[in-house]
Amino acid sequence: MKKEQRFCKVPCTEAMIPVVDAGNEPESIQVLVDDRPAICFIDNPIVSSESTGSEKVVIIFDEEHPRHGKTFVTKYFQFEEPGKMQWGKYGEHMRILC
Repeated sequence: MKKEQRFCKVPCTEAMIPVVDAGNEPESIQVLVDDRPAICFIDNPIVSSESTGSEKVVIIFDEEHPRHGKTFVTKYFQFEEPGKMQWGKYGEHMRILC
């Protein structure tokens, strides 16, 4: 079975991605990012009301991505529609299925 066959191939939304609070065991969801297998979670570094960290989307590819490497992390992300995540400051996109 191909790695890609383990996924439902449903367009992913931000609500579908687990949020991991600082200090907790990481939980992730298996995804396809631009047709490449990976795991994904949202890292929430805030552990107290004094913390000023921002949530970040974290994508860890099964195999190194030619552009993003093994791990992609950004705090600049927004799901414009299911399956389409805008990232960075210049409007770049990723297609994410889970």
